[in-house]
Amino acid sequence: MRVLIVTPNDTHREVFKTYLRRMPYADHIPSFRLEVAAAGDGVTAFKTVQAAAVTSPLDLIITEQNTKGITGIQLANYLKTDEKLASIPIVMFHHAADFDNLVKIKDLGLVLVDEQHRFG
Repeated sequence: MRVLIVTPNDTHREVFKTYLRRMPYADHIPSFRLEVAAAGDGVTAFKTVQAAAVTSPLDLIITEQNTKGITGIQLANYLKTDEKLASIPIVMFHHAADFDNLVKIKDLGLVLVDEQHRFG
């Protein structure tokens, strides 16, 4: 499984990487292999997804809404409009989103995790 974590926060990137690598599923599936990549901004993330699509597409993207360059919502929108990339599941987390952004996140079909870790 190939996962990309997108957040400008170095600590968040490391926490996600550590958490994913410690998940218990890997112990129960001998053939399971987890690769975790990270990007600090939306532009780097977009380039990473495009490059991976050529050789070994990503299986999951976890992105913060507030990324530099392009936002998490813009990144998701670009990916969802590209038929080669549209099927990649995207989990978006945010600290505070206004109503318009929440509607955009829902319309893009993203999984949303807010600051209290509720799913929407």
